[in-house]
Amino acid sequence: MDQIQINQGLMCLHHPSNEVIYLQVNEISQDQIIFYCETCISKDYDFKPQNCIRIKQLLESSADQIIFSWPPLNDRKLQKKVNDYCLTEGETAKQMQMKIIVEFDELRQQTLQKLKELEKQALQQVEKVYSFESQFIQKYKQISQVDYLKKIFEDYINYKGEMHTCLKYFINYYQQQKDNHSRIFQQFFDEQAIEINKLNDHNFCEIKQQIADYLDKIQYFNQDIQQLSIKKSFLPEVSFIKSTYAEQFNELNVFKNSILNFIIFQQVFKFNQNTSEQYYSNFILDPNKKYTFQFRSANNLMQEQQQGIFIIGLVRDEFKNTQQFTNDNLCCGILKSNNQIYLDSYTNGICQIVKGDFDYLSDSTEIQLVIHQSQNILYITDLPQNKHKAILMDQYLTNLQTYQNLRLCIKLYDNISIALTSAIVE
Repeated sequence: MDQIQINQGLMCLHHPSNEVIYLQVNEISQDQIIFYCETCISKDYDFKPQNCIRIKQLLESSADQIIFSWPPLNDRKLQKKVNDYCLTEGETAKQMQMKIIVEFDELRQQTLQKLKELEKQALQQVEKVYSFESQFIQKYKQISQVDYLKKIFEDYINYKGEMHTCLKYFINYYQQQKDNHSRIFQQFFDEQAIEINKLNDHNFCEIKQQIADYLDKIQYFNQDIQQLSIKKSFLPEVSFIKSTYAEQFNELNVFKNSILNFIIFQQVFKFNQNTSEQYYSNFILDPNKKYTFQFRSANNLMQEQQQGIFIIGLVRDEFKNTQQFTNDNLCCGILKSNNQIYLDSYTNGICQIVKGDFDYLSDSTEIQLVIHQSQNILYITDLPQNKHKAILMDQYLTNLQTYQNLRLCIKLYDNISIALTSAIVE
């Protein structure tokens, strides 16, 4: 094995009947032989396959094929990973794909099963509610004794003298039972109202919103790092323009505090009872982006007691300077009185309560407005408690889906001041 050379047939000159199989590429000493046939290998007790490459594999390899042990690396574990990669990569990918398919199929089946159970409960509730009709007939017959009254009256026609007293006694008895019978019927209708209320559209809307909110948060991969880069505060870029339409124009002062990082909209003098002002943002929302805005009443700006309504939401670009400012019903009204705020139920749009009640909240409560047009999301919540939530009424979802030129808007009535404390886009 002192001298080996390769002839044209890649045969070992020292062992002419043997092909040269290996080329050593790692841990080579200065005088070491680098070509090996089978016999050479058997005689070299220091031979290590991991330091060699197969010549046949090298000659038959394609440009994108991995050659075992090439190039040489200084870490054997890393070298093994490189060697194993071409053997396991395809199989591992197939196994992972099948695992994901099975997991999502199970999740899909479980979700469908849960929805079927909810549907079954709703249908059973319908049957329960409308079984009240037959129950009512039975209860009415039991209380009214109409058949007996009919018999007495028929007998009275045939035997006027004898039946007069009996008929009068029967009627007097029912006169005396008016309160009791009224209570029984009222209790019946109250019970029916409770069961009917369980079928309220709010229940189904709440289920839809819960599912939509949850799915919106789901990420198959851990997105924490990416989310940090995607979420962006653009509060300093937000400004509002006063609509040229208003019942009475009053000056609006805008204060931007870089330390506290919020913008305050303040009415600088007392309003008359029927005044209002409208403002719209300096940008049109991107339907494919999610926006989160936070508002609060700005007590500390005025010495006098504040009372009034502020409306926040969305306005079409073509309506920003018109009387139709809130006609698309994509807004909510917040009433402030006696240091408390309430959701104004007379303002159509974002007023379908699916959580809590939005009543008697402290005026320090912040109102968070969340908008994501492409996902049909438009709702408000209270911060920091997050105990109340109101979503857009179903009949106005078409407006949210259709209009692609919406601006953030504010409308103020009476003696009210509000602050925009946060603006986030994702």
